[in-house]
Amino acid sequence: MAAQDLQIQPRRSTYLTPQTHSVSYVNTAELGEPEGASLLLSALKRRWWLFLIIIGASGFVGYKAMDMFGEVSSRSTASLIQTGLPNAPGGGEVVKPVGPATCAELIKSTPILSKLRKSRDLQISPKILSELIETKTSRGSSLLTIEMAGKKPKDCMDNLNELLAIFVEEMAQHRKRTLSNQMTHVENALLEQRAKVADARQRIFEVQAEQQKVLEEGGLNSERYRSILSSVSNTQLNVDEKRVEQMGVMQQIEAIRQKRQGLDEQVEGLLEEFKTQLSRKLASKLNRIRDQITKGSPVYVELTNLAESAQQFATSADAPMEPQQWQVELYTMVTDSNVALPQRDLDDVGDLFDEQVEAFGFRLREIETQRSQLVKQEEQLELSMIPLKNQIKMLETRLQDYQREADEIGEQLTGIGADRYGAYELSLEQAENQQKALSAQLENMSQLEKCRVREWSISVPASLETTQVSSNGTKVFALAFGLCGLVLSAPVLASEWYRQQTPPQVEFANSLRLPVLAERILQDFEPRRRNRIVPAQLSEEQLEVVRMLALRIQQSSHSDGSVMLFSSIDPKYSPAPLLASVAECLAQREEKVLIIDAVCPEKSPLPITNVVPLPRNAADLGQANSQQAGEDQADHAGLSEYFASACDSVGDLARPTGCPGVDLISSGHTAFPREALASSSLTELVEQCRESYSIILVNSPAATASADLQMLTARADGIVLAATKEVRKNPNARAAVVDLIELGAPIIGVVA
Repeated sequence: MAAQDLQIQPRRSTYLTPQTHSVSYVNTAELGEPEGASLLLSALKRRWWLFLIIIGASGFVGYKAMDMFGEVSSRSTASLIQTGLPNAPGGGEVVKPVGPATCAELIKSTPILSKLRKSRDLQISPKILSELIETKTSRGSSLLTIEMAGKKPKDCMDNLNELLAIFVEEMAQHRKRTLSNQMTHVENALLEQRAKVADARQRIFEVQAEQQKVLEEGGLNSERYRSILSSVSNTQLNVDEKRVEQMGVMQQIEAIRQKRQGLDEQVEGLLEEFKTQLSRKLASKLNRIRDQITKGSPVYVELTNLAESAQQFATSADAPMEPQQWQVELYTMVTDSNVALPQRDLDDVGDLFDEQVEAFGFRLREIETQRSQLVKQEEQLELSMIPLKNQIKMLETRLQDYQREADEIGEQLTGIGADRYGAYELSLEQAENQQKALSAQLENMSQLEKCRVREWSISVPASLETTQVSSNGTKVFALAFGLCGLVLSAPVLASEWYRQQTPPQVEFANSLRLPVLAERILQDFEPRRRNRIVPAQLSEEQLEVVRMLALRIQQSSHSDGSVMLFSSIDPKYSPAPLLASVAECLAQREEKVLIIDAVCPEKSPLPITNVVPLPRNAADLGQANSQQAGEDQADHAGLSEYFASACDSVGDLARPTGCPGVDLISSGHTAFPREALASSSLTELVEQCRESYSIILVNSPAATASADLQMLTARADGIVLAATKEVRKNPNARAAVVDLIELGAPIIGVVA
């Protein structure tokens, strides 16, 4: 063979060079790590039936968990109201009622809860029972709300209603016990007070007897004493008359003040009416201006908001109290808005303000006139009070002088002073009043002790309307469903995640900028899975890959007799099954295909004869004849015999296969000569084959056998490399492919 035959010279200039290998049919280099959402969607598309099974199984597990661990709980609500007791006939508070805040603690006390346990036969301690009860009350409120938790709604309602009844009766009994103890104390105090009344009466009786004795002796018949007593009586009468007159004047002043207060309230109401009507009319005016503008425009929206603000300004907490300042701020709100109103509209707003001010100003002036008149009358009456006060003060001073002089004369005559007698009378009066009060209190307490009215009553009893039933079954179901679904889905998602990861062989191809013709397909053409490739047994995905690969080979072969090499980067893997399937696909496209097994029989991991289909006539002869046909096919001459000059023509080497349009030249039975693939005889054989076949598919040595593959590459129009995941473990794989690229080998792409 000439030296130029060993130099790789592709027959066409259309093959990709190392600088143009950036185009990939399967762009896996840009995929990166799969996102969570895309991972889930991809898994659903591929394994939707498996997810349906997982959902069904998770639902069953969740239902069983809900049935086993689900619990129903209920919470009933009721309320008590403090109605109080009947009022005491004499007035006053007989017994201090217990407030709602204290009752909220008493209702959870151990004695009351013990009675509930005994009444309802509850097998639960008072401490735990108190934890199931919650009380709520507000300051100043007579209402006490009680909530009780339980399992069954009916039992929860009955327990709460029974607790309320026990509490109401317990509070009534508490009131009776308290009153009984207090009545004993009041009875003892009443006995002591009666003794004081009797002692005071005895002292007054003794003084009266002594005065009577003096009167019988005529000691009080002096003219001076009678004159002073008459002056005391007349002066007291004048004082009473002046006080009555003073009281009348004060009543007149109070009546005038009430009228003034009524006028002030009218003024306040009138001002509020003025603010409301002005705001409403201004808002109506702004709405009329807004209706003249296109609906939905910015000015339309701004006028709508301005009208609402003007409408609410009357009741706004930020509005000033003074009407004038209020009116100024309302007008400023319109003028300072983002809407530039025409001057005509601003003049109309100003006229509206003037009309309202004029309408309400007349009514305000009338009220102010009436108020001024009342103020003048009040001032006149207050001036008339000055001489009355002076006259009363003067008469009271004169009365005191007369009284003091009468007491001095009476004490001289009887020896008993007015102070002493008055003290006795005051003591008697206080003792009698205290006795009456104690008697009334004792009577009221006795009546309340016998009263059947309860100071606490049930306002809202526990019922179905006030009971909230809940269950943790939904939570248990959701938890069990989620956990089971997560556990069962994890292997599916992990498998999908692994499937979406960029395979090492694809990363290898991308790092060398080689086109990737197909991913994850070589494992479907491994010899241990399939001894003979039968197209009817291929899946749709496998058939689509084979068809695309056949299309790429056809696109790369622009004339008849194109030679396409199939080589594996991994020396332990044979692309023979994939080559056989591509050959059959090309034959179905009316191509005349020849398969050449150019791998030395001693170095071949899988002879091509083990994967190509048998001839149809041999397949139709039955099992025995089929076996004999296979042996005949194996005994037929191949390349090794051709290199040994045992045969000379293609007709002696090529044999038909079970696929119409596909012929086979096997590797033979003996080892190839050392430089057989570089011989001129192989070149002549290939040239002869070009004349008879449109496409020649060559099962080539592995890429790591660089010398043999490069010698074959010199005669090839295209190369398809098969890359398994073992490329990352083989340090020579990258160097071998880089050598092919640097030599300008016509690499069509990589099948991973």
